[in-house]
Amino acid sequence: MRLTAAVLAALTLLCTVFLAQAAPLTLRFQHDATACARLTDCDSCAHTSRCGFSLDTQSCAAKEGHPGSLATSAAQCKRASATLAARTDAAGAARTAARGAASTVAVGAASTVAVSAASTVAVVAAKQVVGQTVTADTLWDGMESHVLNGRPDNVNSGRHLTSTWFAHPAKKGTAGDMDVNDATGLGQVKTGGKSKIKTVWINDNAEGTAVGANKYTQVQVAGICKAALAVLLKTGDSRGSYSVQSPFGGNICVTVSKVQCFPASINPTTVAPGGKC
Repeated sequence: MRLTAAVLAALTLLCTVFLAQAAPLTLRFQHDATACARLTDCDSCAHTSRCGFSLDTQSCAAKEGHPGSLATSAAQCKRASATLAARTDAAGAARTAARGAASTVAVGAASTVAVSAASTVAVVAAKQVVGQTVTADTLWDGMESHVLNGRPDNVNSGRHLTSTWFAHPAKKGTAGDMDVNDATGLGQVKTGGKSKIKTVWINDNAEGTAVGANKYTQVQVAGICKAALAVLLKTGDSRGSYSVQSPFGGNICVTVSKVQCFPASINPTTVAPGGKC
């Protein structure tokens, strides 16, 4: 009896010690995501032992449980920066060429030619994909101009940035009607068209209505769309809404197809990254 009591006492002591050690460990994992999200550049993020820089969302994330690839060294950060710069230069050159083609036509036929030039660029992009593996990068390259800048023939199509949405003459002075979520940095506007509403990434003060909101860069929007597109390709869906980690902490729901990408809601989602929302 004494031996049994001694054994039980020893087991009780061991369990108490284990729980005391496990509790702060769990708490540490919960705080890692918040702490990492405060680091805004790749180098400082990579030098923190529990963090890594996401090449998809261009934000710092906790290593624990992260589903994507993370840069965890200065060398990886340098390679990622070089790759990103090359893609940005290529995209800028393509847009400049498209604008140049449209500007060579007489003013009287400007709108027709602008649409024609946009269609030509789309055809060229499609030809470039033929014979190549379709990836999140190639899909984004094909839709980037539509998502960020919209179409010249349709004011309500694309244009999912506050800077380009409210810059259009038909939308100037309407920012006061936008619903804003400061934490997610997302807004919802009325289009007046068939879709009635549109979600946008906030990337400026939106005529003074989003001064306190988190602001996205175009690089961050591209990373978010690519992360959602990667899930789309993996699932084989033609269209879907998926959770993506926000650069400001937490997750947002993003809707994608092979020709479009936009926030599904201005509110955060509790679904883990990569899950349907």
